[in-house]
Amino acid sequence: MLVPLFGLIDGSSTPDDPTPRQRITALYADAAGKQAVEFSASPLRLIFNEVPAGTFDGVNKTFTLAHAPAGGGVLLFLNNAHLFPGVDYTIAGNVITMTGVGAPPDWSNLTAFYQTRA
Repeated sequence: MLVPLFGLIDGSSTPDDPTPRQRITALYADAAGKQAVEFSASPLRLIFNEVPAGTFDGVNKTFTLAHAPAGGGVLLFLNNAHLFPGVDYTIAGNVITMTGVGAPPDWSNLTAFYQTRA
């Protein structure tokens, strides 16, 4: 069983990269001794209600996000209905290709919610 001894959260930056990085350092004690564990993560930026670029004409099936989602994860809605990745669309980088739902007609509303590296 691990027993936490202390924890430290540091939002520091470096001269080479002024972007603050969150670093979490924790010291644990276990039966074998002490272990220090450090996790670092780049800050993520949340994108809400982005309308992907592309032509809504009932023919075009390819749309482009302003940024590539971190980990490829995106919540996509077509006319307020949630779309399912791998079923309704695929995503590669920042390019969305509509599959199961077909090409959205000109009156469609396509919105995306995702996280991207800042």
